[in-house]
Amino acid sequence: MRFKERNVPRKLQSILFEKYMKLLSYLNNLDCFRFRFSK
Repeated sequence: MRFKERNVPRKLQSILFEKYMKLLSYLNNLDCFRFRFSK
């Protein structure tokens, strides 16, 4: 049980990190998009 409980947070962390990185790249793309159209 202890081993599993320790493993869960790591998986959750990696999933959250992945989502965070995707969100960052998405926002970056949006900024590039806006920049192009503002010119």
